[in-house]
Amino acid sequence: MSLRLEPSTVLARAENADFSQEELSTAGGLVVSFVDGVSNLGLVATRTKLSVERVLAEAERLVERSLLVVVSRPGASGAHYDLSELEEDVDLDRVRRRLVLETYHSLDRMSYYELLEVHPDADRTTIKKAYFRLSKIFHPDTLYGKNLGSYRPKMEAVFQRMTRAYDVLGKAKSRAEYDAKLGEEYLSRLRTRMVSMLATEPPPSGREPVTVPSATPAPRAEATPAPRAQSPSGTPRGEASPTSVPPRSGAPSSARPTPLDDAERRRRLAAARLAGVFGGARSTGSRPAATPAPAPSERRTPIDPSQRRAVAEELAQSVRRSTAVTGSNPRLAAMLSAAHAAESAGRYEEALSHLAAAQAEAPERTDIGERIERVRRAMAAAHVQEHRRRAETLRAAGRLREAAFAYRDVALGAPDDAAAHIAAAECLRSMEEPDLRLARDYARRAIELQPTRVETHLLLAQIYLDAGMTHNAIRAFESAESVDPASPAVAAFRDKLGA
Repeated sequence: MSLRLEPSTVLARAENADFSQEELSTAGGLVVSFVDGVSNLGLVATRTKLSVERVLAEAERLVERSLLVVVSRPGASGAHYDLSELEEDVDLDRVRRRLVLETYHSLDRMSYYELLEVHPDADRTTIKKAYFRLSKIFHPDTLYGKNLGSYRPKMEAVFQRMTRAYDVLGKAKSRAEYDAKLGEEYLSRLRTRMVSMLATEPPPSGREPVTVPSATPAPRAEATPAPRAQSPSGTPRGEASPTSVPPRSGAPSSARPTPLDDAERRRRLAAARLAGVFGGARSTGSRPAATPAPAPSERRTPIDPSQRRAVAEELAQSVRRSTAVTGSNPRLAAMLSAAHAAESAGRYEEALSHLAAAQAEAPERTDIGERIERVRRAMAAAHVQEHRRRAETLRAAGRLREAAFAYRDVALGAPDDAAAHIAAAECLRSMEEPDLRLARDYARRAIELQPTRVETHLLLAQIYLDAGMTHNAIRAFESAESVDPASPAVAAFRDKLGA
């Protein structure tokens, strides 16, 4: 009987697997790169932007080839909350739901350091960066216009606690008092554990690596099963006193997770959220975040001969810069060399496969993520006309969600194409379940590209109206009015606002 996996299955890379000697498809390489022994296959699908069905099929083949191993079967949940909470009908993807629930139901067991995911010896700058990074995930205002249901008060409770943690840890006197309440024994255990947790975190593309003040290097993290936890007692969790601290004596029982286990689970979920659902690399200015290119076709598009020399030299410099690091790892060096050869020849799909395997081999190498992003952009640029035709066909057929993603591919390959950004914004706003945040970003970028196009200013104003942000809508309308006060479209929108 053939192996059957499910979205809740957790896999890890086999101990003796040599991926440099294996023929992997592009999708297979992506699956391998995100399998970590903790994330289930549903989460892997979210992070890779592949369909769940495609991830399951690739994972089953990799397990049958003894490259991946099963860590936990469906039904073996490590959650310490009622799993039915994940099924609430709200406008949150499953990754963020898990992250909110994991954090909310751990509030009374975590120290401020664990809540902000910082080392006990972290400086004020590191603490500030951590606070603002996490606020983008937990502040409800980041999801304006969305139905959050019971998740809204949970997110507010988490954000309030994080703000309290930031206030306490950001001041020398209050931090010293808090450390004294924690006790040196607990802080010592926390230092030891968090050095390993933070130093080995594979930073998502575009995310700064975490620096840990430690005199000794942390060991490489091995893929391990997700920690198993008992169900909570059901006691409502509110804002705990700042003096509430974890136990300071005795080893934690193996039957329930320690606060440090909770922090590690949350850290991995946060990394998944930032890497997958927020669209990968951090955007610059108001430019929409880059998204992975669609499933590649078999057709290979060579680089323009006039650009080949410059591209080859850039790639050669990249390889030379990484030689010092890869010299002690022949497998990694081989993967990067193969990726370099494929990219320089315009075989982008093959290059992505090699780079995905390299990222799995050396997750701490942020430059590999940068190369993956560069290849994705190059591949999108090579197929931009194909993406444009597909987007126009889908939009004409009324398939707005698919059209929106196709226009995003066009914008990725042609970042200065204002029409593509406008079309993406219009589709994102008009589809059955609108993504108003992303629609706003594309409209803003289109305005940057064509600041005198009054219709785009009005599109942005309409997006704000849809989101219930009237003041922002008025400001966007005033920008349109300053461009062309006599425009009939401006007059019609003025009537809509009641101005």
